[in-house]
Amino acid sequence: MKNLIGKNPQHPTKRWRKRDPGRITAIIVHCSGGGSRYTADGIALDHIARGWPTAAYHELIMEDGEVQILNPVDAWTYHTGAGNKRWYSVCLRHTGNAVSWPTADQLAALINRLIALAFDMELPPKKILGHREVLWIWRLAGKKVKMKDCPGVNVDMDWIREWVTRGMQRALGVKVDGIWGPISQKALENA
Repeated sequence: MKNLIGKNPQHPTKRWRKRDPGRITAIIVHCSGGGSRYTADGIALDHIARGWPTAAYHELIMEDGEVQILNPVDAWTYHTGAGNKRWYSVCLRHTGNAVSWPTADQLAALINRLIALAFDMELPPKKILGHREVLWIWRLAGKKVKMKDCPGVNVDMDWIREWVTRGMQRALGVKVDGIWGPISQKALENA
C-alpha cells in the first residue's frame, strides 16, 4: 500500500472538508476512465480542473494490484454526489468500457481492501456499491442523473460482494457460503 495523501497535485487554495469517519455508511467502487494517463497525479489534475481540491477518490487500485491511498478517511470528497459526506470511494484504474477488464491483480486487491474496509467501518457487504448502482437508486427516486457504467461494464458488483462476504465470513469464523445473513451480521457486530 502506498500513501500518497498530500503528495498529488493540490488546488492552491481549496481543501476537502472534514467528516466523522464513524458515520460512513457505504463504500462506492469507481473506475477511473481515461486509460493509462490516469495516474493518481492525472486524476488529481483532472479533478482540480473541475474546481475540486485534488483527486476525489480515497483509494486508487492500479493494474498490478498496488493500492494507493489518495485521501484520508475523514476527507469529505466529491465522487458520487449527494452521499459523499457518508461514503468512502475506491477506484479501479481502467477505462470501464466494454473492452476493458480489470486485471486479476486489481480484482484481488479490490476484494482484499473491501474486506478490510468493511471490517474497519463495520459495514456489511450489501453496503458496497458500484457507482452505477447508486445512480440507479437516484433515478428510481425521480432524480435526473446522467447514467454511467462505472465501475465498468465488466465489473460484476454482485460477484464482488459475494467474494467480500466469503472473506469476511472466513475471518469471522462463521459458515462460508457467500450469503450475508443474520449469523454473519451478528458475528460482525460482536467482532
